[in-house]
Amino acid sequence: MKALIKNKTKISNGFLKVYKVEVEQTTPEGKTVNYIREVIERGHAAAIVLRDPKTDELVFTKQFRVGSAINGNSEFLLDVVAGMIDKGDNAEQTVIRESLEEVGAENIRNVQQISPVFYPSVGGCSETLVLFYGEADLSNLPQFKGEISESEFIEVVKMKTDEALSQLHLFPTSASIVGLMWLSTQRQLGII
Repeated sequence: MKALIKNKTKISNGFLKVYKVEVEQTTPEGKTVNYIREVIERGHAAAIVLRDPKTDELVFTKQFRVGSAINGNSEFLLDVVAGMIDKGDNAEQTVIRESLEEVGAENIRNVQQISPVFYPSVGGCSETLVLFYGEADLSNLPQFKGEISESEFIEVVKMKTDEALSQLHLFPTSASIVGLMWLSTQRQLGII
């Protein structure tokens, strides 16, 4: 099988960029078929599981998520700290910046990449995500944070690690699920 992108046309240039993509593909039988797909381009993201080793607490953001709300689910979701990688920054710089912007965490240490770059929703979105683990003093975080200029109104939520791991259903995002599963494995191995 072989596929070729014949044409890509921008059809929306709002908060998200949407493209109409014309594809020519060879089927397993050797036939050539042409079809159209739409893809969202929004850049690339990085996320971090932030833990305070002294208190064994994790910190999460709780904020409005239109994708969940439009599906009739909870409009405010718990998630790990995450953000888009700005031009000129790398993924680790992004999670350090976002930790301060989203939850007020400073002096992040022991930062380690815990996932390869992956596609959270490759069927219709070109965004990639890379996940990190880091440690910080979470004792003096504000109750609310976010970047007003980005329409971010974030409730800062701290939770004991064991409580979070026993309630994975509270975290319906790919970054949170992958990060918490990694953390669970590290605890089972006695590493964290």
